Amino acid sequence: LLSFDSDDKLAPTYVERTLKAMLESQASAAYSDVKVFGMHDYIYKPTTELGAIFTGHYPHNTILFKRESFEAVGGYKSVGKVDDTEFWISLIELGTKFAYVSEPLYFYRRHSKSLTQSSDATLYLDLLNVMIQHHKSVELYIPQIIQSWIDIEDYKIQTCAEAKKLRSEFDHLQKEFDL
Repeated sequence: LLSFDSDDKLAPTYVERTLKAMLESQASAAYSDVKVFGMHDYIYKPTTELGAIFTGHYPHNTILFKRESFEAVGGYKSVGKVDDTEFWISLIELGTKFAYVSEPLYFYRRHSKSLTQSSDATLYLDLLNVMIQHHKSVELYIPQIIQSWIDIEDYKIQTCAEAKKLRSEFDHLQKEFDL
């Protein structure tokens, strides 16, 4: 099976390359790097490391997997905006072996209405609810999760301080030039 969003693209060799990797490694699922295009342009490297996923390194939605794996985890569950993430977590917890193709074969379109562009708090809350559902796995990564949250807050504080400094400089220039 292959999950895929309608506004994204696959390289013509996606199925061939991921299926080959899956068969050669006797894996039950396969994924590749992601070429993000549209509003941004970069290569995203997904991971199957739960600690990284729990700290916001979301896996993408496009993955080739065996029907048996899909059925073993109960398929996609309706958990808000992180259905794909929950599916990957369930596969990982099941012990699914993944094959990884380290080239961008999946092209993710990023636009102003993309879920990943959303500053909507429900995305974060949905992830927290999934973490509660998978609390036994989360417990193994508590130090990494806490450090990630500290790093995020430190970044916000630094960004806020820089913004205040720039605002102060702008106000000074505005007064100096009587704008």
